[in-house]
Amino acid sequence: MWKIQNHVRYYRERNSLTQEWLAEVSRVHKVTISNIETNKIVRPHPSTRQKLAKAMNIKVCQLFTPVRVSPTR
Repeated sequence: MWKIQNHVRYYRERNSLTQEWLAEVSRVHKVTISNIETNKIVRPHPSTRQKLAKAMNIKVCQLFTPVRVSPTR
């Protein structure tokens, strides 16, 4: 099984960006950004991933990394 590890907060804070700025530039709602950063949304829609990466001028694969998860028993 795979999950998507996101680095949205890391890159946003590293570049001193606010959620408000990112929401405005990416056209992704601030609540959605907050939910992604707090893992309330664990698989953002591909278009949302694209918009966020483009707004921060990085590749989608840098922002969202697939991680293999071992099944729990």
